Amino acid sequence: MSELNSKVGNNDIKPWMTELWAWADKFKIPEKVLPRDHATLLALTDLSIDCSQLTNLPEGIGYLYNLTNLTLNCDTLERLPESIGQLKQLENLTVNSHKIKQFPDGIANLESLRLIDVPNQLIARLPNAVIERYRNNELWIENISFTKLYTPQMSEYELSNFGFFLTSDNWDEKALIDLKFKAASEFLLGLQTTEKTIKQFDVVDGITICQPDEVQRVMNMFATVFKAAASLCIEHIEEVL
Repeated sequence: MSELNSKVGNNDIKPWMTELWAWADKFKIPEKVLPRDHATLLALTDLSIDCSQLTNLPEGIGYLYNLTNLTLNCDTLERLPESIGQLKQLENLTVNSHKIKQFPDGIANLESLRLIDVPNQLIARLPNAVIERYRNNELWIENISFTKLYTPQMSEYELSNFGFFLTSDNWDEKALIDLKFKAASEFLLGLQTTEKTIKQFDVVDGITICQPDEVQRVMNMFATVFKAAASLCIEHIEEVL
């Protein structure tokens, strides 16, 4: 026990703390990352864990109530503890693992959460309530597909920055409104590859005429242009700041 812990007394050392410290020692997580004294641990606001051996985290993580940033660079991590839902001050959550099987539902209840950064293929595994918060502009999810082609046969519409659909698929206005809401796309663009067209509903941001074998090329072109524009905007903001 450190000198500081001796001063605060054993009564202030909770079982979850000793379990957390034992876990940190086992996986060689440095004290500068996860403090081994009572007061500094409770005051921790930023926690970034780099470990290639972790498959799960202890529930004690959820008692670090002052955390605002949690980064988990653990490529073998398979699950997050349910206690993550107790981190009411958490603003940014980054998980760099492709093996997460399920995210705790409690993540959706973190009112301070503003950014979630997980691999693209895991976005669909986020709780539905988290996706709803993204659609309502309450938080941002990184790594969403930049462009995606949707069909009426899809059971789920994955999120995308720019959604595309073929006008030949007999979309009606109601279906396109539903698509734009569920995909939460900034722009929804129709691709006319045959003589089949649709009425220019207000929900559609534009129609592009192309050949069937040019669909992917057109989507790539839009992605390139939009990414370049986004980069310029970011550079301008950084210069202003």
